[in-house]
Amino acid sequence: MSITYPHDRTIPSDGLTAAPREEPFVPVYARTRSATGRKGGVKSWMILAPIGVLVLGAAAVVLVTAQGEHVAPVPLVEPAATGPVLPTQPRVD
Repeated sequence: MSITYPHDRTIPSDGLTAAPREEPFVPVYARTRSATGRKGGVKSWMILAPIGVLVLGAAAVVLVTAQGEHVAPVPLVEPAATGPVLPTQPRVD
């Protein structure tokens, strides 16, 4: 099923004697871009999206398969809360 639209919305000044155009009217939303616009082809996101998915997938696999190799060892002795206490020196006056 196709829908065609009249070639002009306004009535010409010389009446209805003007011959209609040969090509059908195309609505604005259905028209193609001008020749200066980008024509088809591969867009940048079409290349970057799969690469991003592969990078994220590889990072997830590395995190899952890592068996605690990068975990810091637990200290065996707690560090002292204060510094060492020095004996007092006699005052020399």
